[in-house]
Amino acid sequence: MKTIRIIHLMLLALLAPALAVNPPGILNHQGRIAVNGLNYDGTGHFKFALVDGAGTTTYWSNDATSTGGAQPASAVAVPIAKGHYAVLLGDTTVPNMSSAIPSAVFTDHQTVALRLWFATAGEGPFELLSPDRRIAATGYALAAQQAEAVAPGGVTSTMLADGAVTAAKLANGAVTGAALAPDAITSGAIADGSVTAADLALGATGLVRKPVMLAEVGGGEDDPDLAPMSLQFDSPGSLDPSFGTGGMATASDGSSGCHGFSVAVQPDGKVLLAGMSGTSGIDSDFVILRFNVDGT
Repeated sequence: MKTIRIIHLMLLALLAPALAVNPPGILNHQGRIAVNGLNYDGTGHFKFALVDGAGTTTYWSNDATSTGGAQPASAVAVPIAKGHYAVLLGDTTVPNMSSAIPSAVFTDHQTVALRLWFATAGEGPFELLSPDRRIAATGYALAAQQAEAVAPGGVTSTMLADGAVTAAKLANGAVTGAALAPDAITSGAIADGSVTAADLALGATGLVRKPVMLAEVGGGEDDPDLAPMSLQFDSPGSLDPSFGTGGMATASDGSSGCHGFSVAVQPDGKVLLAGMSGTSGIDSDFVILRFNVDGT
């Protein structure tokens, strides 16, 4: 009775090309085999399967016929010299190696082992070589098809296709002024009307919108309306024409003795005006009006 065993070592290594392309689903398997205590010379016939730790689930096999850790139907002929052999698992150019190794074998499973069957003749009989050989970290490099992290500066603007990064992909506040190089965004890069006042935070352009309460209007000193107000930029006298009429809005509750005392802009751009309604004394009421960003 022949005794077949692998001695010395069994090496599994990933064949990885340059980082610019995805690695192929191929593992380089090397080993040394002896028959009846002697290094084997000639053609050996192998069957290969990648299985789970218990050996009861097949993740991949050389001819895609193995299930439940069972022996595949077809064998791969491998030349052996003085006991040494090497074969590319998953290389579909090799006869009876019908499929590449999917990266999901390693990305989806914590434990993966190589199971081998060997025979000196193509028709067999085949002997299961035990134990199964667990694949260590090298094989998991197949997971490089999807990078889990990118080093700072790893992705440059020249790597991004036009339109690859849209506003929908950016969280609010993700891009700050400090993140932009001087002149990184030019007027020629922005379509007309693509950025509106509603898209800009207060102070984003360096021109802060501030409410200004003007003098009493209508009715005279003893019978004023609530004071009109305007939104104006830091540049004195430059009214925001999108607010009210010509940059100004007027409001009144219809009673006599209306006074405005203070205005403020809310974070959403709406404007609050605080004042008093009615004659002074016990008949006066405290009033707060809120204007929309267009002055209504």
